[in-house]
Amino acid sequence: MISIAKKHKTQLEALKVDSETKSLLPTWYHIGATKALKRLNNTAVSKCLRNTHGVILISDLLKVTETTCGNEPTPDNDLINNGCLCIECQAMRTIGCRHPGSCKLGAFRILSEILPKWNPLVPNVQDGLTLMARRVKQNEKAVLSDGDRLTFDPSITSRGGLSELFRIFVNQSTVDHPPSVRIKTGRQVAEEAMEIYVLDTSKNFKSETRGKMREPYKQAVFFGRGDERNAILPPVRDRISQAKVPGSIVATLHAARHVPLDVPLHFVYQDNDIIFEALFKHLPEWEDRGWIDVPFHNHLKALVSTLRSRCAITSFRRKANASGKP
Repeated sequence: MISIAKKHKTQLEALKVDSETKSLLPTWYHIGATKALKRLNNTAVSKCLRNTHGVILISDLLKVTETTCGNEPTPDNDLINNGCLCIECQAMRTIGCRHPGSCKLGAFRILSEILPKWNPLVPNVQDGLTLMARRVKQNEKAVLSDGDRLTFDPSITSRGGLSELFRIFVNQSTVDHPPSVRIKTGRQVAEEAMEIYVLDTSKNFKSETRGKMREPYKQAVFFGRGDERNAILPPVRDRISQAKVPGSIVATLHAARHVPLDVPLHFVYQDNDIIFEALFKHLPEWEDRGWIDVPFHNHLKALVSTLRSRCAITSFRRKANASGKP
């Protein structure tokens, strides 16, 4: 089993990892270890951390560095007091540690030599776009037929434990990359928010060329009256299956690429289940299986990537008519 995993390059990988998952990684021979950290694996302090303090996971190492006394480890503190009589240092001596100060400093040095993407001491950048529990509940309660908005969650942070991080066919060079971070959010002005209509025009647009009916256009993108970005988009075929890509996917991607990244964007659809099912129902499942056997995955991946790169809110809703039906 191990040889098969190596053959197919199976290992942990993620664009960004939450702090709880980082703490579950093994301390020794860490995936994000620098060369300096690898040399620290078998020092006297490391042996004491393993054998006396029982350090196995990063969470164990974090407990060793926690201190409420003034004997706090820092990267440049080589004069840490091994004779400290605080409760924490006394507790370390009772389990057999003869140099609690050195062990605290050693634990901190090990943590400081972990690459940023995997380092629990490096805080994840908060951009205010990841949906919190309240917004997630609002999405769950939204009634599309009543015109409620669904807010897209652009988060790329992997959560749910180490089992969620295993991938195959991993490019080793990407493992050491720094965590992915969006462009810094600028000042968002509510008046600059754009509401873009994606309209099904297949029933309304027909034209004849030399007596033959030309294939009708599928979707129109309406930014506003007189806006030069308004467009009627012809059908697009998937390069792999040669099947026609749903017009709503093509239109949404087209519109998202023609709006500044820091402008709040609100999409409105006449009657479309494809976008809502793709972005709010199936996306986590499709990404977990690497988009294998997902129809039109190239266009969907491009759409998701474009939406996640935005540094302003993006929402979706159906347009309800006077009767309350979409």
